[in-house]
Amino acid sequence: MAQLARPRYNWKEFWAQREQRHQPAPTPKAQGTPTAPGLAGLARKVASTPEGNRNAVLHWAACRVAEGGYPDSAYEVLAEAARTAGLPNSEIYKTSRSASRQRVVA
Repeated sequence: MAQLARPRYNWKEFWAQREQRHQPAPTPKAQGTPTAPGLAGLARKVASTPEGNRNAVLHWAACRVAEGGYPDSAYEVLAEAARTAGLPNSEIYKTSRSASRQRVVA
C-alpha cells in the first residue's frame, strides 16, 4: 500500500509569521518626538471646553502630554489654557498631578 505524501511544514517560519501578525501596534511615543503644534492643539481644546467638562478634558490632555514625552513645561501650557477656560488653580493642580501620577504607574 502506497503512503500518501504529506507536505513538510517549516514550523519556524509558521511561528515567526504568526508572531508578526500578533505584534501590538507601535505607540505614538515611538513614532516621533513631541511637537509644538500637537501641544498647541491640546491647549486649544482645553481652553475651548465649556463648563461641566473642563476637568475631564484637562485630565485627558495632561495624560496625552505624559504619554507623548513632552517636557514638564508643557503642563504649564495646559494650566494656562485651563485658566482661560475658567478652572481655578487648585483644580488645575489636582488634575495635572493625577495625570502625571498615572504616567508613573503605567
